[in-house]
Amino acid sequence: MSGIRGNLVRVVVFAVVAALCAAFVVVAYGSVRFGETARYTAEFVDASGLKAKDDVRVAGVTVGRVESVDVGADNLARVEFSLRSDVPVEQASEGAVRYKNLLGQRYLELLRGAQPTPQLADGGVIPASRTRPAIDLDELYNGFTPLFEGLQPAQVNQLAESLISVLQGQGGSVRTLLGQIGTLTGTLADRDRVIGEVVTNLNGVLGTLDARKDNVHELVTQLQTLVSGLAADRGSIGRSLERADHLAGTVESLVREARPDVAGTVHELDRLTRLVNDDSDRLNVYFQQLPGYYQLLGRAGIYQQGFQFYLCGVQVRLDPGVGPPIMTDTIASQEARCQF
Repeated sequence: MSGIRGNLVRVVVFAVVAALCAAFVVVAYGSVRFGETARYTAEFVDASGLKAKDDVRVAGVTVGRVESVDVGADNLARVEFSLRSDVPVEQASEGAVRYKNLLGQRYLELLRGAQPTPQLADGGVIPASRTRPAIDLDELYNGFTPLFEGLQPAQVNQLAESLISVLQGQGGSVRTLLGQIGTLTGTLADRDRVIGEVVTNLNGVLGTLDARKDNVHELVTQLQTLVSGLAADRGSIGRSLERADHLAGTVESLVREARPDVAGTVHELDRLTRLVNDDSDRLNVYFQQLPGYYQLLGRAGIYQQGFQFYLCGVQVRLDPGVGPPIMTDTIASQEARCQF
């Protein structure tokens, strides 16, 4: 009797342990969620490979699961999924089907919109305009078939995983990049002649440098010496720059103080130039007569280092105060020194 009871206890313990293990497996791998959840729907043009109970992730963290995948009346795939109620879903949120691994398993990723928006209500719909399907691995593989033929299976798998990680969800960016590369190569092809001339000229320049490598070496050596000297005198150069800054400040102060006087001088100089310009004819006559006057002055001082003045003529002017002044006749000397 005791043996039967012991066997029964063992069976019960085994059953309890098995039930706990089964419950753990169901919870861990069956995407079982406890607590309050919210349901949403996302519309996709193509939701191939996405199945019920697949993960729903935000920023790489599993926060829910796919409940069902159906086709609507508008031929769009309607993916209903549930999330923890504490995970916010905005009205501008986007959905994308991602590859979980190379076995074809997928998951639904939720992305935040470009701008913050109010939260999407429970039961809300993310339209197809804000969702993206997964990339087609068959099309991707066929495009890289020539490359894959020269690789080992492990290398092919590694390359495929890298391509999925890089290209997944980046179709627009890749198309833009390929378009820009095509434009660049087209431009290079159109300017093939110019590029050829540049290469030819560059070859000539390199040939000249090679022919004068000794001079180039000397130039580099002297440049190194110059740079080393500047580095050695960096303290003096720095102090000179500081003094130059001080000098600039002093000059600026001087110019600021002298500005009114300079402005007045410029103004008067403008008046003077106008007067000179108005009397230019008379000045030209004076300038033409100056050489003769200089010769007479030279003759007057020819005898010694000084000028000798002689009284060569006298004329008396009387001003009685009433009427015109009275002028006497000029009394002139006839000496040779008074003859000009």
